[in-house]
Amino acid sequence: MCFVGAQANAGEGVRLAAYEGDKVNFAKVKGITECVQLAACPDVVSDMEDLAIIWCKQIEQVHNWATQTIDKTTGLCVEAVMQLLKEDSR
Repeated sequence: MCFVGAQANAGEGVRLAAYEGDKVNFAKVKGITECVQLAACPDVVSDMEDLAIIWCKQIEQVHNWATQTIDKTTGLCVEAVMQLLKEDSR
């Protein structure tokens, strides 16, 4: 399976794209005061909006993949049950 920018690992969930900008060091953001200060900077807000858009696209990809996988699995289960019912009716 291929997710553009998102890495899916069984049992580990999905790793979304990381912030690669140079305007924010998230390791140093410790509280609401720092968040409010960052939110006052239009460049930071723009970067965060861009990152949120990327995350939304990645989440949509994962959702679509999961939906297709569930549909395929359900179809396989239904086929297996139908086969068992045919064998039992003989």
